[in-house]
Amino acid sequence: MTDARPALAPPAALAPATAPAPASEPGAAQAAATGAALVEPLQRPRWNAGALLATLAIGAVLYVGQAILVPLALATLLAFVLDPLVGWLRRVGLPRTPAVVAVMLATVLVLGATSFFVAGQVAHLAKNLPTYQSTVQSKLRALREQLASSSGSFDATSRMLDALGGELDAARRELAGPSTETPPIRVAMGSEPRSALQALGDLVEPLLGPLGTAGAVLLFLLFVLIERHDMRDRLLRLTGGDLHRSTDALGEAGQRVSRYLTMQLLVNLSYGLPLGLGLWLIGVPGAPLWGLLGALLRFVPYVGPLVAAVFPLTLAFAVDPGWQMVLWTLALVATLELIINNLVEPWLYGASTGLSALAIVVSAMFWTLLWGPVGLILATPLTVCLAVLGRHVTQLAWLDVLLGSEPVFDQPTRLYQRLLAGDVEEAIEMCEAQARTDGLLACYSGTAVPAMALAAREHSRAASAEHRHRVSTGMSTLLRSLRDELPPPDDAAAERPGGRNASAAGAGTPPGRRARVLCVGARWEVDTLAAEMLAHALAHQGVATRLAPAAAVSADHLQTLDLQGIEVLCLSVFSSTPEAQLRYIARRLKRRAPGLRLLVGLWNAPPQLLQPDGAERLGVDAVARTLSELVQRLQTWLSQPASGPAAPPTAPPQERQRVQALRDSGALAPARRALLDRAALRAADVLAAPMAMVTLVDADDALWQGAAGLDLHAPDLPRRQPRQATLCHQVVLDGAALFVPDIERDPRFAAHASRQALGLRSYAGAPLLNAEGLAIGTLCVVDTVPRALSEAEQALLQTMARSLMLQLARLARLSQAPPSAAADRAADTAHDAATARDGLGPLGAVPAA
Repeated sequence: MTDARPALAPPAALAPATAPAPASEPGAAQAAATGAALVEPLQRPRWNAGALLATLAIGAVLYVGQAILVPLALATLLAFVLDPLVGWLRRVGLPRTPAVVAVMLATVLVLGATSFFVAGQVAHLAKNLPTYQSTVQSKLRALREQLASSSGSFDATSRMLDALGGELDAARRELAGPSTETPPIRVAMGSEPRSALQALGDLVEPLLGPLGTAGAVLLFLLFVLIERHDMRDRLLRLTGGDLHRSTDALGEAGQRVSRYLTMQLLVNLSYGLPLGLGLWLIGVPGAPLWGLLGALLRFVPYVGPLVAAVFPLTLAFAVDPGWQMVLWTLALVATLELIINNLVEPWLYGASTGLSALAIVVSAMFWTLLWGPVGLILATPLTVCLAVLGRHVTQLAWLDVLLGSEPVFDQPTRLYQRLLAGDVEEAIEMCEAQARTDGLLACYSGTAVPAMALAAREHSRAASAEHRHRVSTGMSTLLRSLRDELPPPDDAAAERPGGRNASAAGAGTPPGRRARVLCVGARWEVDTLAAEMLAHALAHQGVATRLAPAAAVSADHLQTLDLQGIEVLCLSVFSSTPEAQLRYIARRLKRRAPGLRLLVGLWNAPPQLLQPDGAERLGVDAVARTLSELVQRLQTWLSQPASGPAAPPTAPPQERQRVQALRDSGALAPARRALLDRAALRAADVLAAPMAMVTLVDADDALWQGAAGLDLHAPDLPRRQPRQATLCHQVVLDGAALFVPDIERDPRFAAHASRQALGLRSYAGAPLLNAEGLAIGTLCVVDTVPRALSEAEQALLQTMARSLMLQLARLARLSQAPPSAAADRAADTAHDAATARDGLGPLGAVPAA
């Protein structure tokens, strides 16, 4: 009898390690081609003596030159806070130098007023010091009396020990005999009377250092604000290399530091204001001073909040003869710290710095050791700059790994590593969290199946037998946990095979619904695990399925496979060379059931099998490279009636209002053609796409009112098309952006008319939404090759769509009621501010990449 048990590895895996791996093993054919890319995240950063010496030299320069570098760093930090004010004054119409001088004068005035306020509060408190002193003395005396009354036994023990010590000293002196040492001579040292000038010098000398540092900071700040752009250009020139990467690094560092300082200011205000108000209600003297001090000291990480709490607690202890004020003050400080640390800071900060918590603590210790207390204040901004430098400079990528908050592994690699290490509980927790957040299908398609593909590729290259066993048993446990925590509906539950040795020949259909889909693993246990994921995901989609092990399609069991009621058979394959096996299975199954559709998931196949003729070469109906694609194609098949494809989607409920909004926008006017052409040209240039269109969707038609590149790729194609013939129709229906990396592989649009008319392979469209949220059209970019836009590019396309709608709305207002020159300028200013906030320049201008 043949063993029908599915295996994670082929039988050759049990051979000695020196034996060559057969070509049929998962990943054997691709190990040489893709192995380096797979393990690249696991490679250690390259260290060399030159980099180590350079790091030590930089540290020495930072320590030796702190007298100059500390004021410069403080000035740069303050420039991030004050430069937005300078920019606002410049937008009002003030030249840069007068704007900088005005901001500097305002800063000095604010600092001076704060100093006078603090001095006044301190003087007021100093007047009451005698009263506070007597209260403290009486409270300490009462404490001493209470301790004395409750510690009589301790006092007796102490006296006994003192007496015993005296007796021992006397015995030691008698044994030592008479002393011959000369008694010491008492000498009294007197100081000469100091003149008034010397006393003034003693008073001023401690202040010279801080005043000199403050003066240097203000001087540096003045020149940093005036010559900001020139200093940026010189820094870019010094870095050399790629100007785009250097510009991105400076921009990201500036954004992170500015966001951090802004959030820090909001956090400090949310602490200082309630602290001052609460202390005033409690009755602690100088409550405004302690609130201001608490807000300022929170700029010093870790130590600042503790120091800020000491002063009001000490004063409450000195003012109140009892303990009620001290306890209320302590409760106020503790409550504010809990609220700030657990609610306000996580809400406001988010990922503003991009640093891990451990990196922030270590950086605080490092910079404090290097530059003292000022280094503690500068620790987070300076470490942010180092992390950004590591993100954009390849040689310093280890800085981003050590300091950054982003995961160093993607989700599939993290899951695979957890399974390799035997951390099944952590793997389950990670997948359950993703399934609840993004959905079960996204978890399986984006994490679990790619992790299994990685295991298949590493099968014969680096994984040992113990590793393969951990991955197999760990993934089985994970799937059981997901099925228990996220069970499918009862009427769509997938039926599992009776056991590892049982074939699917005797499997029945779930009660209540007839199973239309059979999920089978092609050969190994990883194939069966992916088939289980597919069955579970389909059950959650409401599709009744049956599940069969890999042995069900073996030569011994294929002829007896139960296909009753099955419309689609889904095969899960991790082998990198599946052609021979799949052609054999397809030929046998088609002979048994000519109407059966075969859908194959090629999770680890070479690219040539994913081409348009890949399914034909394998003898199957369709192939998919991701679980999501397979589920979409399967749902498309199951939803089609026997007569043919499904009817096109109907119009949205607010179609009449949407069409009226399109006509009221003025976008259909011939005068808007040049504006929309420029918008399309800009989108094509920025996103490096061969074609871009501004599509206005009317009741029946879609008009390419603005276009770029269309005359080169489809010169004879009319600009007005039936709305169902364009993908923009789907964007308008959903009212949301649509991104299709490969139209040919997306079962929803593989047979779409626009693919045949323009030869499209990728589409990205953002809706043009008016103030009421109605989509009047789209701004889209298309390509003739598969292409996936990054998240930043997707966000940029949607930002350009919003900017275009702002421009159309402004032109519509101007055409309806011509405003005065002042109102026109105000509208222009509002539009320019909105586009600048979104990172865009005037419409038609292509920003630097």
